[in-house]
Amino acid sequence: MRHTRLLLSIALLAIGCVVSTSARAASLYSIVDLGTLGGSYSEARDVNNLGHVTGYSYIAGDLGANAFLYDGTMKDLGSLGGSFAAGYGLNDNDWVTGSSEMPNFIDTRGFIHDGSMHPLATLGGIRNVGADINNAGYVAGTSYMAGNMSRHAFLWDGSNMSDLGTLGGTNSEAYAINAAGHVVGLSENADEIARAFLYTDTMIDLGTLGGPTSRAFSISDAGHVTGRSGAGVGEIHAFLYDGMTMQDLGTLGGTQSEGYGVNSSGHVVGFSFDAGTGASNGDSQATAQQRAFLYTSALGMLDLNTLIDPVAGWTLVSAYGINEAGQIVGVGQISGQSHAFLMTPVPEPGSLALFAAFGSVVVTLAARRRAK
Repeated sequence: MRHTRLLLSIALLAIGCVVSTSARAASLYSIVDLGTLGGSYSEARDVNNLGHVTGYSYIAGDLGANAFLYDGTMKDLGSLGGSFAAGYGLNDNDWVTGSSEMPNFIDTRGFIHDGSMHPLATLGGIRNVGADINNAGYVAGTSYMAGNMSRHAFLWDGSNMSDLGTLGGTNSEAYAINAAGHVVGLSENADEIARAFLYTDTMIDLGTLGGPTSRAFSISDAGHVTGRSGAGVGEIHAFLYDGMTMQDLGTLGGTQSEGYGVNSSGHVVGFSFDAGTGASNGDSQATAQQRAFLYTSALGMLDLNTLIDPVAGWTLVSAYGINEAGQIVGVGQISGQSHAFLMTPVPEPGSLALFAAFGSVVVTLAARRRAK
């Protein structure tokens, strides 16, 4: 009997080790430095469900920046003739939308890159930007109106450019679109105060966390929305909107956080300031550091720097996108430069390992009992 209890204790210990290993693995990510196009800086802005990435990078000599597509290697997508272009949105067909300077180095235009780069039409002004693109090729973004005195959110469906209007104010901006063609962004209301909006057939004010202003930066295919909102005097917090209510995601200890990406599991990425090394002296913001975060309902807001191997040498500053597999992209500091990164969850040990460990001990216990 004593041997049986010992074996059972060993079994429970083995199961505990498997569970512990699984828990640790579930919170770890591998990380890849996407490099640059020859310059000293790159930034990843979106990741599709293939794990491909878009953003922008300085070129050799830091004489300009071009949009890129990363699919294992960083591909230079060029520009529309100016010295700066950036990819902001990416669909699962590897089509990229973003913004580029024109050859006169003054005007900027949104673009679609579907093998080559094409400028987007405007709502009458000389400047616009493509912010996001869905798998149907619809683009959400912002364009100046005729006269270039105001700007409106737009939806481009491949042939028609639709003005999404405003919440009663002068300006609006669109930042993201989901598979259903729903768009989020910010709009000024009748009091010229910026508020987060959701556009389906009409533009809806999503409210705030208590402060006067808010803006929405991302929407998932399941309809989750994230962004930032005033949350009291001197406070700006990331939020998660679930279709009914706006949830305050808090911060990593500081007074500001912003949600930039959300997937259909409701996982949010962005940045937050931490409490700072001088927090105990009441001087937190003077020494607070900006950190990329991941938010889940089960774990709350986590500093992404705690989820990677510290030996890798990264300081992750901001996360901009997350796909349905949980891969995360953004920008961080490594070896004295700021580079785009791609993080991938380390696979958990399967539940089969747990049952195998348990089953092996059960068989042993049964054999011992029969032997007696």
